[in-house]
Amino acid sequence: FSPNDGKSVFQNSVSKDIFAQVDGNFVSVFESSATVSPGVGLWVKETTGEVIKSSDIPVIANPVQTDKAFTIKLKKGWNALANPFPQDIKFSPSIEVPDRGLMTLENAVKTKIVSSPYVASPSESKYIEIKPGELLKQFQGFVINSGGDDLSLVFSPPAAFCRSLSLLNLSSSTV
Repeated sequence: FSPNDGKSVFQNSVSKDIFAQVDGNFVSVFESSATVSPGVGLWVKETTGEVIKSSDIPVIANPVQTDKAFTIKLKKGWNALANPFPQDIKFSPSIEVPDRGLMTLENAVKTKIVSSPYVASPSESKYIEIKPGELLKQFQGFVINSGGDDLSLVFSPPAAFCRSLSLLNLSSSTV
């Protein structure tokens, strides 16, 4: 992922209220040395009531590979994360736990290793739980609470999801 400093990545953005999480606090990417990494969530503040789509924020960076799993190290406490892939995905991450290996998100939530993940719902002015199998849009953010610093969230490659959508489209067009 290059470049990764917020000033370079968002240099052409209309919004200058873009914040990254650094040591548990949100800081401006333009007024700090905050870095931007795939899968790490950002907070974009819009005060005029206008809806900002990810396509409205020009990003100057290389996309992650879509044919490989993508792993994000979690920090203890709340983590602001995002879909790291340049396309919509079926939300079904796994949690990598030391000495236990990979666990489904459902089992990790059930055993209180992590919390349920939540996405913002601007129309309802609240956060709502995102469940495994639901659609996570391109670059859409979510929050999840981790019980430890030694955990990782692993996204499956979206290539399989895209293939199943293509097959579904092919079968519905031949009916």
